[in-house]
Parts: sequence; C-alpha cells; structure tokens
Amino acid sequence: PAPSFSSAFLYAAMMSAVVVAAASGCWRSSAGDPQVAVPPPSAELSRHRYGLAPPEAPPDTYVGSEKCAVCHAAISQRYQSHPMAHASSAVDQATRVEDFETQTTFAASHRRQYRVEATEAGVRHSETMFDREGEILYEHSVPIHFEIGSGKRGRSYATFRDGLLFQSPVTWYSEGSRWDLSPGYKQSARPRFERRLVDDCMHCHVGQLAHQRARPNRFDPPVIVEGPISCERCHGPGGQHVAHHQSTTPDAIVDTIVNPSQLSPLRRDDVCYQCHLQGSGRYLRFGRSEFDFRPGMKLSDVWTVFVDGSRGQLGETTKAVSQVEQMLASKCYQASDGRLGCISCHDPHGQPSPEERVAVYRQRCLTCHQESSPCSAPATSRKAQGNSCIACHMPPLATNDVPHTSQTDHHMLRQPGVEVSSSPAGNAAQVFFGNVETDVPLVDRERAQGLRKIAESQEVDDPFLAYEGLSLLHPILEANPTDLRVMEAVGDGYLVQRHQEEAKRLWTELLAIDPDYESVLQKMAFLCQDLGQLEESLDYLDRVIEINPWHAFLFERQALILARLGRVKSAIKAAQHSLTLNPNSATVHDGLAAGYEALGDADQRDYHRQMARQLRENVP
Repeated sequence: PAPSFSSAFLYAAMMSAVVVAAASGCWRSSAGDPQVAVPPPSAELSRHRYGLAPPEAPPDTYVGSEKCAVCHAAISQRYQSHPMAHASSAVDQATRVEDFETQTTFAASHRRQYRVEATEAGVRHSETMFDREGEILYEHSVPIHFEIGSGKRGRSYATFRDGLLFQSPVTWYSEGSRWDLSPGYKQSARPRFERRLVDDCMHCHVGQLAHQRARPNRFDPPVIVEGPISCERCHGPGGQHVAHHQSTTPDAIVDTIVNPSQLSPLRRDDVCYQCHLQGSGRYLRFGRSEFDFRPGMKLSDVWTVFVDGSRGQLGETTKAVSQVEQMLASKCYQASDGRLGCISCHDPHGQPSPEERVAVYRQRCLTCHQESSPCSAPATSRKAQGNSCIACHMPPLATNDVPHTSQTDHHMLRQPGVEVSSSPAGNAAQVFFGNVETDVPLVDRERAQGLRKIAESQEVDDPFLAYEGLSLLHPILEANPTDLRVMEAVGDGYLVQRHQEEAKRLWTELLAIDPDYESVLQKMAFLCQDLGQLEESLDYLDRVIEINPWHAFLFERQALILARLGRVKSAIKAAQHSLTLNPNSATVHDGLAAGYEALGDADQRDYHRQMARQLRENVP
C-alpha cells in the first residue's frame, strides 16, 4: 500500500535528521542515552564576579576610500595592485577573471551538472540533474548579484534575497583556471543555493557592508557600500582625520587616524589578525558584533580566539587561513621578540610584480639574515631556484579546506621537511590565543570556554561534555539574564542532556526579549514538533519562514506537520514550495504522491511517484 501523506514526510524528516542536528542541535538519539543532571545555578554566586557590562560602541565615522585618495593619491594608486583592493563587488562592476566563454559547465557526481552564464541581463548559476538516458530531471537557476574574491586564488558568488545573502555552490578557481564546487561543499549532502553568508565571513571579504547592527546576518540594499578592503579597515574611521585637516582650527579636533606601523608590535599585528586569524574557534565577547574591531584595539577586545597544536610537515596540506599560527610557531618570529610581523614582509599598500617578487622577498629576508651569513645550500641549488629564499623556506602547500588552491607555508623552516607545530602553544589541545590571562577578564574566558564546550558536545552528542559547558555558563547566565548567546547555548546543552522542557522554557524567555532571534526560532519549531506540540511548532515555523523564506527544509517540515494534522491541501502547497527551492528531494515527492492520492488525483500521484523513483535511481 502507498504510504500516507504524513508518514511519507515523516520519512523525509528522518532522512534529514543528521543535517538538522548539525544546524540546530535539536535532534537526539534514543531514550537509552545517558542522562546527566543539569547543574543548578548557585544562589550564592556574586553578580559582581560574573557580571558583564556591554562595551561602548566603537567610532563609526567612516568617509570611504575615495575621500582618502584625495590626499593620498600615490598610495591609493599603488593599492590597486593588491588583491585586497579587489575583494568584492556587485557582479556588474567586477573585473572579469573567469572564463565565461569556453568552460562554462562542470559535472558533479550523481549526474548533476553546473552551468554559469553571463549575459547583458546578468550572471546566473544553474544546477541540472539528468537521468540515466541523459534526459533532464530538473533544472534550478538563480541570479548572481555579488562576486567575492579578488581572483588571485579564486572567486565565489552571492545572491541577495529579502535582506539575506546566500552563497552559490559554484566557485572559480584561478590556479586551475576552472569552475568547481565552492569550498565546504561536498559532492553529496550539500546546501546547494541555500547556504547563508553571515556577518563573521562577510566582514572580512567586503570593505564596508550595509549590515543591520540590531539584526545580525541581515543586510540593507545596496549591501556592498565599499567592495575593496578599505583604507579605514587598517587605519580606522576617517571622519575626524578629515575634519582635523579641513578645519581652520585643527587643534580643536583630535586626529584619530591610526598608522599601524607606529603601534606596538602586538597591536600592529592585531590589525591583520582581525581577518587573517581564524584559529579553531572565534567567539564574540558579550555585546560585540563582527564589525566592532578598530585599529589600535586588542583583538581580544572583540573576539576570544582558540588555536590548536596540530602538527604538520612540509609537503603536507594546510588550512587556507592558518598563516598566523604558522608564523608564530616559526623560529624567525620567536627570535624577534615580537618585532617580526605581517608587514615585515607584506606591504599592505601593494604587491610586487611577478618579475620583482623574488628580489623583493629576498631583500625582506636579508633585513634580518645579513649577507655576512650566506645561505648554506649549494650554489647550483640556489641558482636552480632563482636565488629565491621563499622557494626553499616558504614553499606553497596545498590547502585541505579550499580545493584547487595553495598557500605559502609561513613556518619559515630552516630545514624543509622537519615536523613543526602549527601553534605557538606546541600542544594538541585547544588553547586561548594571545595574552588573554592579562587582557581578558576571567568571566569572559569562562564564557568562551563554555560556548566552545557546548558546541563540541553537540558535534559528538556528549552529555558529559555538555555538563562541563553548562557548569561554566550557568553562573554567567544567572548574573547576565539577557546574554542571548549564552541563553541559546545553555538551551543547546539542555538538549544534549535530553532536558527538552528546560530548553523550551529558556528559549521562550529568550524570544520574549528578541522575538526575531532566527536560530532559536528554528530550534523551537523543531523542538515543539519533537514534543508533539504541532500547532506551536507551526507557529514558530511561520515566524522563522517570515525571516528566511528561502530554506527548503523549513517548508518540508511545515508540510510534514500539516499532513499530520490532516490539512492535506495546505501540506501539498508547502511541499510544492519546498521543491521550488530544492527540486532534488525524493522524499518530498513521496509525500506529494501520498497527498495527491488522498485527494484522488491519480495523474499528480503518478508523476511524483515517478520523480521520486528517478531521483533515487540516479543517486548512486
């Protein structure tokens, strides 16, 4: 017998459970899992000890790089040779580095093919799936609005919808001169055109964004205010600087512009680290946003960063953004007493031409390694490398998180091939980056540790690890009952421990403070469904769909719940909309086949049965 409409969608939900668990932390395994008592908040905790005060908002008097170029024309012109000057742009303003003429398609597994096309109407990316006979099962096409990346390594693409940014699964890789799946996308189980681009990635890839400070991960048109990484990203907002120099009484206006080369070595490097240090985890401090760092601040004023001590050898792979950890682990850095930094070798205002590159970087090395201490390599070997220091001591390594690209090894090894630590800590455990013991109060460190432990407990579904995280976060939440990030994480910890009602109670309080807190709205929708509270689940789904109407799985869940409630026509409508966003779901076609059978529509029933069968047959 054919499955009922609700059972068909129940199967769909089960098949997607692991994905949902990763996204929301709301799916848990069987009732036989170990239960761990939630540590109760202590009534004796001192609010003074655990209290967190919101920081002052940083200065926001940006003027734009064009205003800087009026007085700094030569530097502005030279900056055009730097990849940061071409970090992002609207698609119709981008300098073309891609091949839109001869290599416009590439194949992924499961008989899927991707196509890019640039016409006078704009750029579009399309995904097509074929059956075994080469007939099209579906084609899904989206408009591309923004290009992200200079093209030196590659370029990715974004679509703007309803205040939200979404990444395309298609990326141009310059080193291989080819189109392929974007970093982080896999041949199967990928987010297709639904992957959100959020504040913590966009702030480093765009000079200035029209971001909504009160609503994270949302943007206003035109989205990109300034595409290049701007002068003010490294020198600070220029409003007072301009006013100081234009004033007839300049002494009355403090010039707040920052020259990073005149900062202390640690503060100088923090300007670079704001984007070039990912670490193994970055956590915003209380009251901060991803856009709060200003040159001259400590990195730890905005983020608490963890690094690990993973080890690597020359010739192995590396992460695409791990240069900072490598540099700090190098003997060159450690022997410099902090004087060596990013700008010791890299000119932030320009890059040498390919013809100048070897000589320029050789001279940078000789700043410390004088000609009186000649290279010990044989002359024939040095000559074969063009007398290049970096060819031997800083060779390219393939990246293991971005395909078809490489990154210069910043360990600066004297003897290439020797095993080195990728962290200045020199151990495998995750540790704080920088001088956090002196720069960051204990409560902020415990907050970051608690958030990290809860996140790890979700990844491995470990109630004992969740207990450790809750032990750190409970007193912080007691002292700061409006710390929404901690409220969310504590709820996640409760779910890992199977305390669903506790999570719901806490998240209800959170949503009373911020009714549009998107991630918790989604988690509450799934949690209420798990608890059998279907009408309440539908209400939360309606609220999160209003914020993000471009997530197919939300409509799939909505269809499942409506089917369980016997609202067949409404369920069919939600399922059909889900397919417009993700036409690749066999389980949604199963549900639609059952729904149309319930309505007595044999033609539609047979069509969806056939589509479900063909999609499964063509997925190895």
